[in-house]
Amino acid sequence: MGERRSERADASGQTLRRGLGVLRLLARCHADGVRLSEIGRRQSLPKATTYRHVQALAAEQFVARDCDSNTYRLGPAAFAVGHAAEPSFGIQRQMEAVLHRLAQETGDWICLSIAQGLEAVCISTERGRLPRPPGVVCVGDRYPLGVSSAGLAMLAMLTRAEADEVLRENRAVIERLYPQMSISLIQTLVAQTRDQGYSVVAGKLIPGYWALGVALRDPNTHAPAAITLVAPEARMRNMRLTLLADRMLRASNCVFVSDEHNVHAVVS
Repeated sequence: MGERRSERADASGQTLRRGLGVLRLLARCHADGVRLSEIGRRQSLPKATTYRHVQALAAEQFVARDCDSNTYRLGPAAFAVGHAAEPSFGIQRQMEAVLHRLAQETGDWICLSIAQGLEAVCISTERGRLPRPPGVVCVGDRYPLGVSSAGLAMLAMLTRAEADEVLRENRAVIERLYPQMSISLIQTLVAQTRDQGYSVVAGKLIPGYWALGVALRDPNTHAPAAITLVAPEARMRNMRLTLLADRMLRASNCVFVSDEHNVHAVVS
């Protein structure tokens, strides 16, 4: 009897994880929509299983089908859930103008991430003049703290004991998924980040691209957050890297002004 309950629980958990995987994929590709076959391919699911999950989500209005393009996008129920969660991610709204200005000034790709448990989660992106870097994070993507430039910047905000504990917890997943980012390398980069005030990941995650990260704190929750700039290696050399870091540090030193009627960001 106990084994049957355990099997049912495992099956229910797998179904839930698959459904959430579909929603994450649609969140990343919401502007263009995704065909059913592409959902199955990217989620590594058989066609029948994909259809079943998508139809169940559509029945609850978490997914909507565009009849003209035969693609799927997030539905109104997904919007309602996101809207309800929005107060917990007010920093996204407050930093919107800052991120847009950075992207327009630099021409590069800008991301805003927050710390959730042992991970860095991308919650907003802004595109500059240059094409989107291949493999750059999308909204909803998550990395173990310490792997990305955002994760390094946020890890450097912690005490050494706290940072070491996070790396101990994340060691197995980092070694399995990101062998190019060894724990010893991450510890060295965290020390450099503390010294210079910003993190740099030089081509480790996206060959030919560098990422620059600067940490800040969410003024609502006081949780760590970080701004990341991603650009081709040739654009991150010498004086430009220093100038970009200085500009991002100034952006991270935003003064958040709030009252019961409004909240806005003023760049210092």
